[in-house]
Amino acid sequence: MGGRGGLLRAALGLAVSALALALVVRTVDLAAAADVLRTARIEWIALLVAFVVADVSLRALRWRVLLGPVGHVPYRTALGALLVGYLANNVLPA
Repeated sequence: MGGRGGLLRAALGLAVSALALALVVRTVDLAAAADVLRTARIEWIALLVAFVVADVSLRALRWRVLLGPVGHVPYRTALGALLVGYLANNVLPA
């Protein structure tokens, strides 16, 4: 897939993403969010980050194992593809 159709789809995805981001930012009290982050306990944030890193690491390992019968996939390649997929899902919801 490429050409005009792919470009149009990407532009539409970016437009939907921009609209969704604008709607979210408009409905969020940014000062209150900043206040909550200022008063958050660093231990809980560190624990959350550790769990997220473990989750993403295990998912990449799972993909590596699942793709094993097709061919050898290095862990870093599986991790990179997983992170790019997450990025695409967040940036281009359409």
